[in-house]
Amino acid sequence: MPAVEHASVLADRLRSRRKEIEESLIARVYGIADPSKTEDAVYVEGFRAAAAAAVNFAIGTLESAVGQGPPIPPVFLSQAALAARNGVRLDLVLRRYAAGHALLADFLIEEIERVASLSPAELRTLLGASSSAFDRLLVGVGDEYAKEVARNSVVSPDRTRVELVERLLAGEPLGSHALGYDLARLGKLLDEMPNVYTELGAVLTGDADGRRSAGDVTLFDSTGLAIQDLAIAKAAYAKAGELELQRFEL
Repeated sequence: MPAVEHASVLADRLRSRRKEIEESLIARVYGIADPSKTEDAVYVEGFRAAAAAAVNFAIGTLESAVGQGPPIPPVFLSQAALAARNGVRLDLVLRRYAAGHALLADFLIEEIERVASLSPAELRTLLGASSSAFDRLLVGVGDEYAKEVARNSVVSPDRTRVELVERLLAGEPLGSHALGYDLARLGKLLDEMPNVYTELGAVLTGDADGRRSAGDVTLFDSTGLAIQDLAIAKAAYAKAGELELQRFEL
């Protein structure tokens, strides 16, 4: 029996076991990491569609073993983009595909063993086609993931500040320029406009005017207040304990 006919027979055998293979793929993927832990229902639901597409992709690869393989299923690419958008690591995505490929190979080998007349050369052709298709799949999925990461690389100013504060609390030294505040320029500006600002205490005692109307904007600089220093010191002390840094009791 020619290699093309053997491939057609194997494809039909896998097609007859489609439901079994799909359920096994879902179980294998969930065994690596439960995708339902993400909050995106579309991403989670896409796994079943991806499992069905994987079976079709494997069957199509067999049927075109001596020619050009089938294109990468669009659902694979959309799932890669959703994974990137939901913060699922690329290595986890690729591990799932590797596990699915290994499972499909197990099913294929089971059916190959039932085709006793398959020659070593024909076996190499079929397995080579499967390997090449899997390589194309990994490249396509990885590229789509990277494109989605690039599309979402623009971070809002608020998120940037949150990340910078987290870095400060983690003990990383950052200058005021990193936070987007030019304190030197602000100080110079205040010196050039002595009649625009005053001490808060002077306003409270009535020795200086505060806001003259509801439309006035108040800029409050809390630098130097002992209560602020105590709050920061308490937070730093607690963080030092979490990071297991050396602390000195006073």
